[in-house]
Amino acid sequence: MRMRLTVFTCVLLAIVMSTPARADSIALSTSDSRFTAGVFNQGWWMADNAASGNSNVNTNYFTGFSFSTEFRSFFTFDLRHVALATQAIIGASLVVNSADYAGDSSLGETLGLFDVTTPAAVLNNNTGSSTAIFTDLGAGTTYGTYEVPRVNNAPLTFALNAAAFADIAANAGSFFSIGGRLLSGSASSEVDGIFSGSGFRPASLILQTEPLAVSPTPEPASILLIGSGLLGLITSGRRRT
Repeated sequence: MRMRLTVFTCVLLAIVMSTPARADSIALSTSDSRFTAGVFNQGWWMADNAASGNSNVNTNYFTGFSFSTEFRSFFTFDLRHVALATQAIIGASLVVNSADYAGDSSLGETLGLFDVTTPAAVLNNNTGSSTAIFTDLGAGTTYGTYEVPRVNNAPLTFALNAAAFADIAANAGSFFSIGGRLLSGSASSEVDGIFSGSGFRPASLILQTEPLAVSPTPEPASILLIGSGLLGLITSGRRRT
């Protein structure tokens, strides 16, 4: 009886050790945990308060230039209810509504996504003017550079790099923000930008995670060793009988 229990335990151990980690997909939205009631946690900042002006009720994330004024976008996501302490991030993507190009886009447009150090509550209270916040949205650690296709009102997905994975993990239990800056275009143009009229839908952050491994998955040699041990136990039992 004791030998049977030992054999069963070894078989169970082999199965558990050889089972691959299960990957999960987690969807976060700028509509979660809104800083301003009825307003998505997304929008733009300008260096000054000229032209259309920064507005705390704006959810449009137009990114580019309008009459020599540059607009930089932001997206904020609530990570407080995501169990990242026990998960490894293996993928992350920002999903936005393409809306439309504005101005001359015959040569295409290039978007840069960046880390944001401005606290989320300050970033989403986008009234007045702040050169520091505007600069923050288009400088620092880059999460990727992307050629933006011309499509109307369709989702666009931008795969983020390993630097973004690390920053998302570092912000576990808090908020995580992404800044957007048009790397193409020119302030000399009357209007030159992307995501014009984009504020009707919230942006999303899609995470791919897998559980942190408690112990490494055994290699075939390890499984063979367990099998050899089982055979030894069975042979030993037969000799005793």
